[in-house]
Amino acid sequence: MKCCENCFEDLYLVTKIRENDERGNCEYCDNENVFIIDVDQLTQYFERLFKHYDSTEPYEHFHPAIHDDPSEFGDMLITLINEDWNIFSYEIEGTGKDETLLFDILNANKICNDPLDYIDPYNLYSRMTKAFTFVHPLEDWEKTWETFKEELKHTNRFFPGTQEEVFNNFDDVLYYRTTILSEGLTLYRARMGEHPIDKMMTPPVDLAKAGRANPKGISYLYCAIDEPTCVAEIRPWKGSKITVAQIELKKELRVVNLLRGQLCPFLFDSPYKVLEIDKLLSHFSQELSTPVDPDKSEIEYLPTQYITELIKTKGFDGIMFKSAMGPKYNIVLFDENNAKVKEIETLIVNDIIYEYDND
Repeated sequence: MKCCENCFEDLYLVTKIRENDERGNCEYCDNENVFIIDVDQLTQYFERLFKHYDSTEPYEHFHPAIHDDPSEFGDMLITLINEDWNIFSYEIEGTGKDETLLFDILNANKICNDPLDYIDPYNLYSRMTKAFTFVHPLEDWEKTWETFKEELKHTNRFFPGTQEEVFNNFDDVLYYRTTILSEGLTLYRARMGEHPIDKMMTPPVDLAKAGRANPKGISYLYCAIDEPTCVAEIRPWKGSKITVAQIELKKELRVVNLLRGQLCPFLFDSPYKVLEIDKLLSHFSQELSTPVDPDKSEIEYLPTQYITELIKTKGFDGIMFKSAMGPKYNIVLFDENNAKVKEIETLIVNDIIYEYDND
């Protein structure tokens, strides 16, 4: 059986199918003259995906003496995969073709007369993390991270003893979250007040205040991917005048993308590695995106400054992270010489909208 590039949304699989360099007609989504591949050539990748799930079993996912209906604790495998990952294309997801393709791939190299080897599409499955016996590979990492932050802020500023334990898997996060920003990309930077074009880059080091990413006395270029986000980040008040600059990248840059998002399960032999990296990424992303009281910012920014400095030592040009104030995301460049100001405009803030919840 042959499937095609249009059957999948996952870029890793699409790339593998295109690298196969065979054209023909797809037997699943009915597209013609497209890049195709034999389903058994994808089995090894989907076996890695399958490791994230277990057959729903009594005493492992539910107590039969208490729970009469195991379907409350398990689901069809295709349902779980579609909820957890962006694997199949919108063209076939939910049509039944995705389920047929999934099990054709999983069972392509199975001995179908052996029930222990065959993966049953009618079975109920559960996420491995839902098992009673499951232990997360970073079970106590949150406590270690909190200890590290307290040590950094109040005990050992430059040589925290918990550094190695906290950042043991940090290189893996960087590897799987590397993003290339193309030359000529336009970013946005805002400052309170009206400023000339030559004052829209980083402040002089003797005037550089501590920020979310930079320690006091070290200047980084704070930008945003869009104008509303860069305006929100400087926290203007109603009626204030601000200057917004369009910043153009002078060269291709390699940055660390700390935005939350799904990791590709096909890149890892072990689901535990996916869980490790996802947990680290979520914590670092949360730290960078959490609003901080301006009166306490200098001390509260220390953990994120430490993360940023560590990334810089690895040879990266900057970081991307979700804005704490605006709708999209920020990009911090470590060296302003990698960018230039294209043009500026002066704006007046007409209104500010607040959203809030009851405490």
